[in-house]
Amino acid sequence: MLKDKFKKWFGKKEERVENLSIFCIILGAILISLGLGLTVISTQGLPAILTMVGSFLVFVFSIVFVIVNLVKS
Repeated sequence: MLKDKFKKWFGKKEERVENLSIFCIILGAILISLGLGLTVISTQGLPAILTMVGSFLVFVFSIVFVIVNLVKS
Protein backbone atom coordinates (compact mmCIF):
# COMPACT_ATOMS: atom_id res chain seq x y z
CA MET A 1 0.00 0.00 0.00
CA LEU A 2 2.72 2.45 0.95
CA LYS A 3 4.84 1.28 -1.96
CA ASP A 4 2.01 2.11 -4.38
CA LYS A 5 1.77 5.62 -2.97
CA PHE A 6 5.49 6.11 -3.48
CA LYS A 7 5.24 4.86 -7.05
CA LYS A 8 2.34 7.21 -7.68
CA TRP A 9 4.23 10.18 -6.16
CA PHE A 10 7.55 9.39 -7.82
CA GLY A 11 6.41 8.09 -11.20
CA LYS A 12 9.03 9.15 -13.70
CA LYS A 13 12.53 10.49 -13.26
CA GLU A 14 11.51 13.96 -14.40
CA GLU A 15 8.64 14.06 -11.94
CA ARG A 16 10.90 12.78 -9.19
CA VAL A 17 13.46 15.54 -9.81
CA GLU A 18 10.68 18.10 -10.13
CA ASN A 19 9.15 17.08 -6.79
CA LEU A 20 12.57 17.07 -5.13
CA SER A 21 13.34 20.54 -6.45
CA ILE A 22 9.99 21.88 -5.19
CA PHE A 23 10.70 20.36 -1.77
CA CYS A 24 14.19 21.91 -1.67
CA ILE A 25 12.83 25.31 -2.74
CA ILE A 26 10.35 25.19 0.15
CA LEU A 27 13.11 24.05 2.52
CA GLY A 28 15.34 26.91 1.32
CA ALA A 29 12.54 29.43 1.85
CA ILE A 30 12.08 28.14 5.39
CA LEU A 31 15.83 28.48 6.04
CA ILE A 32 15.82 32.03 4.67
CA SER A 33 12.89 32.97 6.90
CA LEU A 34 14.49 31.35 9.92
CA GLY A 35 17.81 33.05 9.26
CA LEU A 36 16.23 36.46 8.76
CA GLY A 37 14.13 36.01 11.89
CA LEU A 38 17.17 35.08 13.95
CA THR A 39 19.06 38.18 12.82
CA VAL A 40 16.96 40.07 15.36
CA ILE A 41 18.98 38.30 18.06
CA SER A 42 22.39 38.34 16.38
CA THR A 43 23.59 39.47 12.98
CA GLN A 44 26.62 37.17 12.93
CA GLY A 45 27.11 33.44 12.96
CA LEU A 46 24.27 30.96 12.55
CA PRO A 47 21.57 33.38 11.27
CA ALA A 48 23.83 34.60 8.47
CA ILE A 49 24.79 31.04 7.54
CA LEU A 50 21.16 29.89 7.51
CA THR A 51 20.18 32.79 5.27
CA MET A 52 23.03 32.15 2.84
CA VAL A 53 22.40 28.39 2.67
CA GLY A 54 18.67 28.97 2.16
CA SER A 55 19.33 31.47 -0.62
CA PHE A 56 21.74 29.06 -2.30
CA LEU A 57 19.23 26.21 -2.13
CA VAL A 58 16.43 28.31 -3.61
CA PHE A 59 18.69 29.59 -6.38
CA VAL A 60 20.11 26.21 -7.41
CA PHE A 61 16.86 24.28 -7.26
CA SER A 62 14.96 27.02 -9.09
CA ILE A 63 17.39 26.57 -11.96
CA VAL A 64 16.98 22.76 -11.73
CA PHE A 65 13.19 23.18 -11.78
CA VAL A 66 13.29 25.34 -14.89
CA ILE A 67 15.64 22.95 -16.69
CA VAL A 68 13.48 19.93 -15.84
CA ASN A 69 10.38 21.69 -17.12
CA LEU A 70 12.18 22.60 -20.34
CA VAL A 71 13.26 18.98 -20.83
CA LYS A 72 9.74 17.70 -20.10
CA SER A 73 8.11 19.90 -22.72
